[in-house]
Amino acid sequence: MLLMMGICSTYCGSIYNDFFGIPLDLFGSKWVKPDDYDHENPNSPQYTTDGTYPYGIDPIWYKSDNELVFLNSFKMKVAVIFGVSQMVMGNLIKGTNAIYFKRPLDFIFEFIPQIVFMLGIFGYMVIMIFIKWGIDWNYNWDNTAPNLITVLMNMFLKLGSLDD
Repeated sequence: MLLMMGICSTYCGSIYNDFFGIPLDLFGSKWVKPDDYDHENPNSPQYTTDGTYPYGIDPIWYKSDNELVFLNSFKMKVAVIFGVSQMVMGNLIKGTNAIYFKRPLDFIFEFIPQIVFMLGIFGYMVIMIFIKWGIDWNYNWDNTAPNLITVLMNMFLKLGSLDD
């Protein structure tokens, strides 16, 4: 168990390009300062991209002004995805055990409600995370990305009503 915990923490650290909380610069940043950068012009782009970072988070995020906001948001969303997938896997194993040991009451009154509520609430949240990551909100919706927690809370507090 300790070995698996170590492997999982090493994997998560590699996704965040962290080693004991120290940022790693394994592949160099894919953001470079342009040669024609003008320090007096505030509209001059500070960095231009040189492609996609191959694995994990680009180390330039550790030098940005919104480092803490971005990294905390990213880490929380990844933790939600891993946690929900782990709980769904546990429920699926519970369902297969109920079938294998021929316990129809456990399957019908425990497994089915648990998986319906889990996927209905938290599965929906994971889908919203992937949708939020996959849409360019600056281009399409004038930088108004929805707040996932607000959407999830309004699912219960404002049943049946739509915001304009």
